[in-house]
Amino acid sequence: MPLLLLLSRPTVMDAWRHVLLGALVVCLNLANISGVDASQCSTECDSELAEMGFMTCTEANNAPPPPSPPPSPPPPLPPPPPSPPSPPPPPPPSPPPPPPPPISSIAEMTANWAGMFVPSPSFGGVVGLRAHSKAIIGSTYKFHYPTMQLQGTSIPDGTYAMHGGCGNINGVKGCSTFCQNLGLTITAGWTIPCGTGYPSGINAVVADGSPSRTDTCMYRNTDVAAGTGYVRYTQAATCGNSMSNCVCDV
Repeated sequence: MPLLLLLSRPTVMDAWRHVLLGALVVCLNLANISGVDASQCSTECDSELAEMGFMTCTEANNAPPPPSPPPSPPPPLPPPPPSPPSPPPPPPPSPPPPPPPPISSIAEMTANWAGMFVPSPSFGGVVGLRAHSKAIIGSTYKFHYPTMQLQGTSIPDGTYAMHGGCGNINGVKGCSTFCQNLGLTITAGWTIPCGTGYPSGINAVVADGSPSRTDTCMYRNTDVAAGTGYVRYTQAATCGNSMSNCVCDV
């Protein structure tokens, strides 16, 4: 019986040794894991770990945490919106209108077509302006029974009474041509009543030294600078829907 006990003692001791070694291996593994919680690594093995040159559980638990990863770079900024297209350059300014004629010049247009105003430069082939009478009120010029002397236009040269057309387009274009030769513009909304003929004395004005002239009343269907658009229209003394007045503004 004692012999059996002796024989069995190394076996029991070896088993305990294996148990202790297994615990030591577990402690070594846990002690070398950075940041292991103390509840997972018993400090009972610290002395054995220290004797063997390993990090103890106390050291492992007190080790600083691993460095944080660097922050992610910010997302790239979106591309700027496209610039709006540049606006087209503004058109060049319109040339200023010619200055209105001085009253002294219009004064040449004396009553009963006695005096003639000579435009310079000529507009629409007009070389002379007359009126039976006129009135100047502020910046408004009113000419009664106007006449125009034409040269190089679509009708024979000479002096003509004007057809007003009761203020229709033919009357407007004719009055506009008259005004533009004075450096003025026709009054907006200008119109005239219907009527027949010019005052007495007109035949001598339009005869231009030739009593046989016919169709001495005319109208114009445009108001361009060229001498186009003139149409002869009966006799001055009996001109249908004659131009009783033409009103211009500065």
